[in-house]
Amino acid sequence: MVKIPEFRKLINFGKTSYVISLPKGWIKKNNLKKGDTVVLKRNSEGLIILPKISKKKERLEVQIKADGKSLEELRREIIANYIDGYNTIRIIGEHVGNISGRIKRNVLNKLMGIEIIEEGSKKLILKDFIDPEQMDVLELIRKADIMVRELFIDVKDFFKKPKVSIDNLYARDDEINRITYFVSRIIKYKLEISDSEFSPMQFLIIWQIMSDIERIGDEVKRLGKYLKKLESEGEIKMRIKSIYSEVEKLYLDVMRALFLKNRKLALKLAPKKTTLITKLKKLSEKAHQVLWAQNIIEKMKNIVLLTNNIGRMVSHLILTNEQ
Repeated sequence: MVKIPEFRKLINFGKTSYVISLPKGWIKKNNLKKGDTVVLKRNSEGLIILPKISKKKERLEVQIKADGKSLEELRREIIANYIDGYNTIRIIGEHVGNISGRIKRNVLNKLMGIEIIEEGSKKLILKDFIDPEQMDVLELIRKADIMVRELFIDVKDFFKKPKVSIDNLYARDDEINRITYFVSRIIKYKLEISDSEFSPMQFLIIWQIMSDIERIGDEVKRLGKYLKKLESEGEIKMRIKSIYSEVEKLYLDVMRALFLKNRKLALKLAPKKTTLITKLKKLSEKAHQVLWAQNIIEKMKNIVLLTNNIGRMVSHLILTNEQ
């Protein structure tokens, strides 16, 4: 059925404003009355009017049957339900008590806001106590960014005799993963309410930025692991160190563009991808016989590509916000 658009005339209201009348049917459908507030959202096509009603997702509960499932299957199911917005997760089974310790170590430590409220031989009940409406996704991205910056600094230490261990890198990466799961949960929740601070398109861009930050964290962590094994102390290692510093600076500058909402800076940084990829290709040709050097170069290449993608997303995010 084709919806026929409705037309309304603008009415002059004072010296600086205009008003339009809203359809009575729409008012009734959204349970609005005189004095209620509506939300105005601008996009590339025009202006959208929404009722200021938070259609909060109910505090949902889900039950997971553990019998016959591996720890990895349970991990995936718990995380999927967590991201999907379930606030109470019941894990039941004849032998839950035997695996509860591993669930705590391998699953719950990776999820923000989840606590155990009941534990027994045949059940484990998890509860989320964080109100998603109070969460700012950009502030969460800031936290993940801080962890990535710390990873870059820690890995730089591996160019000499390292003072930090590989375990430190994995611990920082785990924290980035926790934030990533949490951001996914918050974005999914906010997409289901009508008065979110961002449009669905903007939330999609923000999710992509968070995903790329998480992947950069993975690559920096792995780079550190290979760097520790690198069997070279001469020119190749110094060249790797020099390009690594450039890769780190590109990441820092792109994130600065995000937090300053500086689209011009994001666009200005785009050509640096080609420059760095060219340098890495030349280094790869020169270091083809150096053990682990190719692994390190590949990780730096991936970081450059992911950082460049964040820059593109920053440009799109700022552009959609201006429309």
